Amino acid sequence: MKLNKYTNFVTIEGDDYLFNLANERILYLVPELTRIVKELNGDIAELSAIHPELYNAMVRDEMITPRHTDDTEAFVDDQLRAEAESRRFGMTINPTLDCNMRCWYCYEKHATSRMSAETLERIVRLIQNKAQSDDIDQLSVSFFGGEPLLYFKDTVYPILSRASEICRSEGVGFDSSFTTNAVLLTRQVLDRINAIEGIGRPHFQITLDGNRFFHNQTRIYADRRPTFDIIFNNMRYALESGNRVGLRFNYTDKNIESFIDVYDELMTLPPELLKNLHCSFQQIWQNKQEGIRAKKRAAELTAKFQATGLTSECDSIYHRHVCYADRPDHVSINYNGDVFKCTARDYSPERREGVICEDGTIKWNQKYHDRMTIRFSNPACRKCRVMPLCNGHCTQSKLESASHTKCYLNRSEDDKDRLIHHRLYELVYKHKYVEPC
Repeated sequence: MKLNKYTNFVTIEGDDYLFNLANERILYLVPELTRIVKELNGDIAELSAIHPELYNAMVRDEMITPRHTDDTEAFVDDQLRAEAESRRFGMTINPTLDCNMRCWYCYEKHATSRMSAETLERIVRLIQNKAQSDDIDQLSVSFFGGEPLLYFKDTVYPILSRASEICRSEGVGFDSSFTTNAVLLTRQVLDRINAIEGIGRPHFQITLDGNRFFHNQTRIYADRRPTFDIIFNNMRYALESGNRVGLRFNYTDKNIESFIDVYDELMTLPPELLKNLHCSFQQIWQNKQEGIRAKKRAAELTAKFQATGLTSECDSIYHRHVCYADRPDHVSINYNGDVFKCTARDYSPERREGVICEDGTIKWNQKYHDRMTIRFSNPACRKCRVMPLCNGHCTQSKLESASHTKCYLNRSEDDKDRLIHHRLYELVYKHKYVEPC
């Protein structure tokens, strides 16, 4: 037996742990066990005689593995096996790329666009194909854009109602979500969505850009009308209706302190509503050079939100994250029938990775196959001791990288130590502030 490649000895606030990055199992070590492990100098076989209980726990948690085991290959195989065994299928649908807002940082061009009846029918056929295939137990439909609620009546509602009907008929679970600025999430629209049989209560991701002053300078109509109170009141009604809301805080070095006022606004809501609210600080990407201090402040404010019971996180997230774009069981369909994987880039024709066909199947191009191939192919990633936590970033970043033989993120060994430490800290002390890298 040998120590697994991804097993680490970590000390946090005077406490010692063994931490397996591949499965995120954790063993707390009392001082006597710490001494024993350190004195072994990696000769783990002796532990079976010295302390069989610890040895058996490490075997159970795969912190030690047979000598012939390729730990990297085993980790990759586990990931691929989990994907192959997935019983869900997810779709992100753009009814339009147009928007009623004009936020300065948005990367979309907001050309006038809307989904045709033909594309809508192709999407419904895809849903029917998946529901009837016996390959899935759960279908998830997310609406994105643009602002998806611009075409609620003509596109969103028909897809939701027909998808729900198909899934109920085939015995498949169904859930839905929206990424929306919430200006059009009126009581009438929300009540209609929630009334669809079998839909449950959809999730809404809604964004605030600071307090009223800052938000109303950024998230505005073309004629500069303010939106803070409209959005906040619509969000409140969604919570009152039993919907879950992810409240995204887009912060910069200019507006970060104003989220104290947003916190005060949230504290005026009844405590029972806050149980369905998840807050997330996300730095605007154009501000990352100027906003280094803002990043630390966002983490501090996250801790303040958490301390009063609000579920909250910030963009200093150290856990292993597999983006939906990396997974074969998720697609993003544009209003014109072009199919993509990543939603964090523009939907230009040259970026598309496939098209949805008349019969509801997807015809993929070489870009898709390149994406799926590149996920675990970098030799630097495969050798890396933090691959399970990092995995070289998302496939989109990998595809756009100039080199596929070096660390995509240029992490030093010290960076890797900090990553391990921060993730364990997050798991063990998850309600405490974690210093960003």
